[in-house]
Amino acid sequence: MPFNHRFKPINAWEAIMVGKRPGTKFNGHVIHNVFTHKSPSPQQRIHPTQKPLSLISEFVDLFSDPGDLVLDPFAGSATTVVAAAEKNRRVLAFENDPEIFDAAAQRVAGLGMFA
Repeated sequence: MPFNHRFKPINAWEAIMVGKRPGTKFNGHVIHNVFTHKSPSPQQRIHPTQKPLSLISEFVDLFSDPGDLVLDPFAGSATTVVAAAEKNRRVLAFENDPEIFDAAAQRVAGLGMFA
């Protein structure tokens, strides 16, 4: 278990939630319960809990198919938006912090994904 600078244990995991409409099936990928990806550096972060694009891209691949709608109700830095767009998924995302929203919108606009 990771420790912080005061030698107190910190969480080394986070829960995710995946939903599908009744009657639909998962795409058949083998899913493991441990994912290891390098976190973005502090200089790369827009949001304090920003997830690595490689991790979110893996989730998008595992839990959706091209053309599916990916919902991110807590968009933060828009990593899910970027991953979904790169994987040819439709995406609907929400962020309630105006400053984080503006930074995320600049990130997405800077990638030229939604012209």
